[in-house]
Amino acid sequence: MSSQLLSATRPYLQLCSVLTLTLPPNFHTLPEQRRRRLLFIFACYTLLILAIGGYVTYINILGVYFEIKLYKLEEFTNILEVIHTIFFTILLAAIHLNMLLQYRRLGSLYVDIAQVERNIFEAAQPYKDLTRVFSFRWRLALKSGLLMVFLVVTHSYITATGLAKSLSLYEQILTIFILGLLQFKCVEYCVFVQLIHELILSLKRQLQQLHREMEDCGENDALLQALCSALRLNQLLLLRVWALVGELEAYFMLPMLLLFFFNAVSIFCLVNWLYIQSVNQLDFSRSWRLYNVLVLVVNLFVPCWLAQSCINTYNSFSNMLHSVEHGNSRMLIMRLREYALQLQHLKLLFTCGGLFDINLKYFAGLIATTSTYVIILIQFKLQADIEAKQAANNAAKVPIPLS
Repeated sequence: MSSQLLSATRPYLQLCSVLTLTLPPNFHTLPEQRRRRLLFIFACYTLLILAIGGYVTYINILGVYFEIKLYKLEEFTNILEVIHTIFFTILLAAIHLNMLLQYRRLGSLYVDIAQVERNIFEAAQPYKDLTRVFSFRWRLALKSGLLMVFLVVTHSYITATGLAKSLSLYEQILTIFILGLLQFKCVEYCVFVQLIHELILSLKRQLQQLHREMEDCGENDALLQALCSALRLNQLLLLRVWALVGELEAYFMLPMLLLFFFNAVSIFCLVNWLYIQSVNQLDFSRSWRLYNVLVLVVNLFVPCWLAQSCINTYNSFSNMLHSVEHGNSRMLIMRLREYALQLQHLKLLFTCGGLFDINLKYFAGLIATTSTYVIILIQFKLQADIEAKQAANNAAKVPIPLS
């Protein structure tokens, strides 16, 4: 955590550690004995949060049974809601298990980020701008920080509005806490994506400076050789940032996979309840469910948007290389060609273990898939309602035999 960029992310990571989403930021800098002691304490704290998650799952299953019986709903809604509620604990356990088993990978990720940042700043020493770290803090606040505030305010309020009436006040508070904790995993992921993006932006600024110097160097062989060496260093540093994305993918694969699935199923369940309310004209408000759908969609959109922005910045390197005026320098031509081939073969992708990409294209596909299943659900329910009405009408038309 000695690097400037990691120091800028410290408040967000500390909050995530309080929520048991990640280990405390200073954990990896402690002596071995203190680290083991802190790991034991944090594991106990994690088990406490997991026990609270199990309790929240139990009381919400009872709340689902209460509403199913109260409004006399079909078995499909009962099964769907129970599965969705049980997934609270499954997702929470997966997040905690991934954190405790992969804390060494996270520590090596911190070390690699700090080393790459140090090498980038050393390579860009002649035109280093100290204000960039402050601008990175602002970008973190405007994106990850704003998402954090959005989740705290909107998700907590909307969840509190829609909880089962059979829950007591402290049970509602625990439910809001656990559901908000699950959604905060996206904030942690967004912070790391912005870290990677900042490293790529630093390399892009360095490449732009090299581009300007190449245009002014003329036929000076010594200067051309120095610029080719700087271009080679820029290429190797970008390769190391590309490798960091692979480490990030390995660490976040399981929790992000389950979180995306959980939010998609949550949207499906909320639409199911909206249909039930509209058809049966139930007496509880529907607006909170619509707002909750929007919150879940936003929480899926932001990491995809940030990852897409990072990918677009990485892809812009190719256009910059093709626009370089290389003249007749064979050495510069070969260096540019090698750099371009690297960018062509090493595409930057944010994925969940290769199962799907995290970008705007995937987000559009996820929304389209969820909408398709929602349409199928509504058609299924409409058909079932029509058949039930026809059966009721036929039963009403059957003449009653005289005794």
